[in-house]
Amino acid sequence: FTPTSGQNYDANTPISITATPTSGYGFVNWTLTSGTATFANANDVVTTVTLSSNATIMANFSAPVTLTVNHSPTAGGTVTPTSQSGITVGTPVNISATASSGYEFFNWAVISGAATFANANNAATTVTLSSNATIRANFQLIPGSQFNPNVTYGSFTDSRDGRVYRTVRIGNQTWMAENLNWAGDAGNLGVCYGNNASNCNFYGRLYNWNTVMAGSPSSSSSPSGVQGICPVGWHVPSYAEWAALVNFVGGSSTAGRELKSTIGWNSGGNDADDFGFSALPGGRGQSGGFGNVGISGYWWCATENSASFAWGWHMNSGNSHVSVDFGGEANRFSLRCIMDD
Repeated sequence: FTPTSGQNYDANTPISITATPTSGYGFVNWTLTSGTATFANANDVVTTVTLSSNATIMANFSAPVTLTVNHSPTAGGTVTPTSQSGITVGTPVNISATASSGYEFFNWAVISGAATFANANNAATTVTLSSNATIRANFQLIPGSQFNPNVTYGSFTDSRDGRVYRTVRIGNQTWMAENLNWAGDAGNLGVCYGNNASNCNFYGRLYNWNTVMAGSPSSSSSPSGVQGICPVGWHVPSYAEWAALVNFVGGSSTAGRELKSTIGWNSGGNDADDFGFSALPGGRGQSGGFGNVGISGYWWCATENSASFAWGWHMNSGNSHVSVDFGGEANRFSLRCIMDD
């Protein structure tokens, strides 16, 4: 960097300093090692420093990092690149995913390290690394390619944030085929699992029951009549509406096989997803933190069991059951909205 050390300067006079990274390295910041000095902006590669005593400053650089790219399921498609080394921290890297016949791209997710996508929902986008990182392209079977031909597939755009959700009509019900990911106008509704935004992109958000209901009372009706935090034209399903779905696809002992996604479940828990409902294991949030992502999915319904407890539906990686239980309303579960009919 310039200027070099050992030069004399007037106290309290700004001195121009510049750091020039060598190839592959990135500038991080300026730090004060000894003495007394103030930076105009310690994060700018070109800035000024003002000394009030003899001082030693340091320009900090980051070493080149490596990107590893994989995909799931293996048969779902290909990715470019599969790996790339010598990447400068903070420099966007082009990535792309190409789906195989019968599959479609779902999203990008960070598996390890620190990285940010320009758009995690675009097959061709960029990723910016802050460290060595592994990312994954998620593919899924195209709705209708392996599903019941009597089931209708579509999409819905939430006008509140422009997010597009896949939809599926099973029997006489039309469901979102993805967990709700609405953060509210102020961005403070619900949480991402582990407070990691990439988990919202894949699993949707986790909400407590009172947030889901948005002030509405419990409902056992079918339809529930509770819009809650669902978009206009959609509502929070009641216990009875969930039960109707589970019974339609074969009953609670096998409904998990019919409703669970073909991707995202740990320990061989991916299932047939014969109806395109694509249930994902978003885990849950509770007073002790977060738990069971990749292992279990929990979904609220609009029906209370008793004061401070509401019914929820549960699927697990280890079996094909769909079970129902009640949870404390302060817990955070996923939400599937159902269309008003």
